[in-house]
Amino acid sequence: MKQMKKVVGAVATGALLVPMLLAGCQGKDTAGETGTPPAGGATATAAATAQSLPEVKLVWYLRGTKPKNAEAVIAKANEITKAKINATVDYRFVEPGDYDQKMQLIMGAGEEFDICWTSSWSNNYVSNASKGAYLQLDDYLAKMPKLKAVLPEKVWNGVKVNGKIYGVNNYQVIGGPQGMSFRKDIIDKYKINLDNVKSVSDLTPILEQVKAQEPDLVMVKYGIPFVSLYGESGITPRVEDFLIDTNTWKVGSYMYADDSIVKHYELMRQWYQKGFFPQNVATAAEGDQSLEKAGKLFAQFEVAKPGADVELAQKYGYEVMVKPLTKPLFVTKATLTSTLNAVSRTSKNPERALMLLELMNTDKDLYNTMVFGLDNQDYKKNGDNRVEKIANTYQFDAWQLGNQFNAYFSGKQSDSVWEETKKMNDAAEIDPMVDFSFDLTPVQNELTQIKAAQKEFYVILKNGLDDPAKAMKNFKDKLAKSGEEKVRAEIQKQIDAWRKTK
Repeated sequence: MKQMKKVVGAVATGALLVPMLLAGCQGKDTAGETGTPPAGGATATAAATAQSLPEVKLVWYLRGTKPKNAEAVIAKANEITKAKINATVDYRFVEPGDYDQKMQLIMGAGEEFDICWTSSWSNNYVSNASKGAYLQLDDYLAKMPKLKAVLPEKVWNGVKVNGKIYGVNNYQVIGGPQGMSFRKDIIDKYKINLDNVKSVSDLTPILEQVKAQEPDLVMVKYGIPFVSLYGESGITPRVEDFLIDTNTWKVGSYMYADDSIVKHYELMRQWYQKGFFPQNVATAAEGDQSLEKAGKLFAQFEVAKPGADVELAQKYGYEVMVKPLTKPLFVTKATLTSTLNAVSRTSKNPERALMLLELMNTDKDLYNTMVFGLDNQDYKKNGDNRVEKIANTYQFDAWQLGNQFNAYFSGKQSDSVWEETKKMNDAAEIDPMVDFSFDLTPVQNELTQIKAAQKEFYVILKNGLDDPAKAMKNFKDKLAKSGEEKVRAEIQKQIDAWRKTK
C-alpha cells in the first residue's frame, strides 16, 4: 500500500506540475511558445534542401513495447529523415501501462522533447493541450499544405481545442463498428455459424460450446470494452465521459455508471463465473499479447473495420474471423482524438518536428519502415505495394505513427481495403458537438478523483469480478463523493455558453 501511495502521489504531483510550470512560460514571446513560425521558418525550411538545414536530433515518445530489431529499423528510418529533412529521431518506447504516468512526469518536469503520441484515452490530448503542454499548430499548418491535405476538414475540426489545432490525427478508420475476432480454425473445427450472432449476449452459447471442447483455451481476453457498451445503438455524445442528450442538451450520467449498461456488466459477471476470462484478467498488463502468441486465446473484442481479419491474422500469427456486433459508430470528438501526435511546447525545433510529422504522414518509405521494418529481415516484398510479414520480427502499431492509408497491403489484405475504409469514413456521422472543447480547469481536482474511481471500479465491472449491483452502488457513491454533481454542472454551464455561439 505504501508503494501504491507513492505511485499515486507521483502521478498527482506530475499532473499538478504541468499547469504550474507551463503557466510560468506563457508570457514568453518566442516562436515556439506562441505557435507562430518565425520569419523564414516553416515556409522556408519546407522548401529548402536537407543540406541547407542545420542537423537536429528530435525526440518522439511512443506508447508501446520496444519492438524486436528496433535498432536496425530506426537506423534505416533515420537515413530517410536525414536525407530529406536533415534530422534523426530518438524514438522512445514506453510500456503501455506506464505511459500516462511517464508523460505526466516528463511534461510536469518541463523536459525538452519534440513529439509525443496522445489521445482521448491515454495521455489525454484535450487536457494536455488546455494546460499548454502542446504547441498550437494552426500557423505552421497554414504553411505546410502537404500535411494539411492529409486529413479531411472534418477531422481537423474534430481535433481543435478551443478553436485551435494542437495535434495531427493518425488517420485510420473513424466510424467502424465494434465486433469480435475468433480463431478461424476453431470456428471451422466445430462448424460454428456466426450468422445469427447479432449482439454480445448471443455469444454465450458459442463460448460455452468451445470451452467444453477446448478446456485449455481462454475464451475471451478481457471483458466488454466501453466502446461497445453503447455500440449496439451507436455512441452517445459525451464530454469527459458524461453523456449528453443532444435533443435537450442536458448533461446526463457518467458513462461507466449509467444504469442502461448494467445489463452488459451482468453479462460479463456471467462470463466470469463460467470461466471465460483468463485467471489474471484483473491484473494483466495492458497490451500483453502472450495469450495470442501462445495460441491460447479463442476470441477478443476488436474494431470490425474493412480488412480487420487479415490485419489481425498478421498480428496474432493465425487466421481469424471478425464478426461486427454493433452499428457503425457515431463519430465523437473522443473518436477523432483517439490517436494523434503533438509537438511539445518545450521543443527547440518545432518547425522540424512538424516537417517530421509531415514526412511520416506523406512519405510511404518512412511510414512503412517504422510500421513493418526492413525488407528481407522483417518482411518479404511480393509486389510494389504488398508485403508478407516474417513471424516474430519487428512490428509496431500503424495507428500511432501517421496516415494508415499509406501502409503496404500485407498478407491476404484486399487491394480495395483502403478505398473501402475511406468510404466508411466519408459516410460516418459526425458528433454535433465535435467543435465543443471543455475547459477542465474549474473542476480539475474533481475529474482527477472521478477518473481514479473509474479506474478502480471499471476493471471490476467490465470483467465481472464482483456482483454488479454491489459494485455499481459503491461506484456511484464514490462518484458522488468525488464531485460528480459539480462536474456535471460545469459541463452544463459550458455547453449552454457554447450553444449561444452557434
